[in-house]
Amino acid sequence: MDAIKDLANVYNTIHHWDKVDKLADALERKVDFQLELQSRRRKNIKRVAFYPIFTYKAYANLLKASVCEARKEFEKALEYTDIYAKVVEVSNPTEEEQILIDRFKGWAEGNRYLYRLSSGKHEVIEYYLDYLESNPHEILIAFVNIVQSANQHLLNIDFALDRFDSYITDFNTERHLEGTYNQQMLNHRYIRFYYELAKYRLHQQKYMMGIEALLTSLELASSSRDDLMSIKLIDLYGKFRSQATIEQEELYTGLITNRSIENYI
Repeated sequence: MDAIKDLANVYNTIHHWDKVDKLADALERKVDFQLELQSRRRKNIKRVAFYPIFTYKAYANLLKASVCEARKEFEKALEYTDIYAKVVEVSNPTEEEQILIDRFKGWAEGNRYLYRLSSGKHEVIEYYLDYLESNPHEILIAFVNIVQSANQHLLNIDFALDRFDSYITDFNTERHLEGTYNQQMLNHRYIRFYYELAKYRLHQQKYMMGIEALLTSLELASSSRDDLMSIKLIDLYGKFRSQATIEQEELYTGLITNRSIENYI
């Protein structure tokens, strides 16, 4: 079960959703088999996985919800969220189990806001922001989705950006940390955040702020060798190039030149 979970996480990171979906099904089948096996034995059997077994069934459904989110099937994502929230409702939990139960319940609460917001139910945003203040470790990924939703549904979210301005400012420090696997995984979220923020500001005709966010995203995408995002950013810059300041144009030219040299080498 741990091996399946870890492999599913790898495919989740690189957005191979069909693989994630199949592995989530396989993980749930393994859990059901182990639970059936335990029910037939009178004596307690040794622990077969790193975490309590029920958490793997919950995690399988969390993975399925993530797949549905990626496919923009938000109602199905909510259904799987309800499933894993119910799975962790166990009686007389140990201290270890309670910690994991609280973790899954927290994920369920945040994801419900996310899926509802992404499906166009904008009235949940204030509740989502209140949740984020109590769960600051989720602010980055949440704001990727909040700004993306604003771009999709033409919402004004200046109040949300202002409310979390100090956290967003910290992104500029955090994104320069390098050398760890987890930080490399976070880089993609920073790239996405600044890309969505650039589109949001440019749509508002706040060109200087928008291009500044665009160049931040492009700098990260170039250093991370994220070709797909680099292409998207270059295309976006081309549409608004006439609005760039001389300094911004020089920075853009330098980023493109450095990337071209790296590719040539």
